[in-house]
Amino acid sequence: MSDYVVGKITKIIYENNTNSYKVGVFRVKDSSENLEEYIGHSISFVGNFNNLSNEVYTITYNLNGGEVSNPTSYTANSDTFTLSNPTKEGYIFDGWTGSNGNVPQKSITIAKGTTGNLTYTANWTPLQYYVSFDCAGGSSIDSIIVNYNNLVTKPQNPVKDGYVFKYWLYNGNIFDFNTPIKTNMTLVAVWEQQELSLSEILHNNNYIIENNYVLGFNLGDSIDSIKNKLNDDNIVINTVTSIISTGTVISKNNDSYTVVIKGDTDGDGKINYLDYVKVYNHIKKTKHPESNKKLLVNEYLNAADMSNDNIINYLDYVKIYNKIKELKLSTN
Repeated sequence: MSDYVVGKITKIIYENNTNSYKVGVFRVKDSSENLEEYIGHSISFVGNFNNLSNEVYTITYNLNGGEVSNPTSYTANSDTFTLSNPTKEGYIFDGWTGSNGNVPQKSITIAKGTTGNLTYTANWTPLQYYVSFDCAGGSSIDSIIVNYNNLVTKPQNPVKDGYVFKYWLYNGNIFDFNTPIKTNMTLVAVWEQQELSLSEILHNNNYIIENNYVLGFNLGDSIDSIKNKLNDDNIVINTVTSIISTGTVISKNNDSYTVVIKGDTDGDGKINYLDYVKVYNHIKKTKHPESNKKLLVNEYLNAADMSNDNIINYLDYVKIYNKIKELKLSTN
C-alpha cells in the first residue's frame, strides 16, 4: 500500500458505498482535501491509498485463422507481460494491430499499470508457390505464382504437331485444378498421337497426291528412311525393292496410294537404259498398233509422262534420255 501517488487528475467521484473518492484509477479514503479544485492538475495526495485498482480489463484477439495462447484479461496490478505471436499454416505473421495502432508490430508488451480493455488483430501474408508446366515437347507455358491454399488457374492447353493434348499429371496422377496449392509443383503434359489420315501424313511431309498416285519422292530413297519420315506405325509400304520405286504401294487402314517416280517406268527405283527403251516402245506402239511393242499403263504410264501433259511423245523420250545422262555425270 502506497503513502501517496502523483498523477494528473481527470475526474473525482465520491462513492457512498466505500466512503471514498475515486481519482482516475486511484482511490483515496476519507480524504479531507477539497479535491474539486485540483482537477486538471498534477498533484500529490498523502493519506490512506488503496493499492492500484483491481478492476479487470479484457484482451480481445482476432487471430484471422491463426492459433496462440495468450491472456484474455488483466488488471493494472498485473505484472508486465509480452504477447506470444500466433502461427498459421501457410502464412507469415506480419504483426499485431489494434490497441497498439495501425502499423503491425511483432512484439506487444503490456506493462504493469496499463488500464483499459485491449483489442489486437493478427495480420498475415500468405506463402507463395510456383506451379510449373512440363509440356513434354509441346508449346511452352510460363510458371504461375499461387498464394497458399488458393487454386491455380488452368492455362490454355499446349499444342504439339501430330498430337492431341489429354491432361496434366502431378506425381503420376491426373491433376485436379480444384486442388488447393500448398507446395511448389510441376505438372506434366500427357499427349496422344493424333490419328491422321494417310493423305494428311503424306501432305504434311510435302508429298504430292494426284488421284490415287503419290509423287515427290527422291530417286534412291530407302524404304526405311521413308518409314521413319512418315512416323506412323499403322503405315505399310509394299515394295519388291529396298528403295522407293514406281509401283510401291503405301497404305494405312483402308487408304492407299501408289508411288510414281518420274522416269522409273519399269519399277526398279532407277532411271536407266531400260526405261528409255520402254518409253520408245510405247511411242512406237501408239503409232503402229500392229507392232509387238508393249504399251505402258497405270503408274508406269504416269512415270513416263516427264512433261506432265498427259501425253507420251518424243519430248518425254528425250527428257528421260537427258535424265540418264545427268545421272551418269553425277556418279562420275
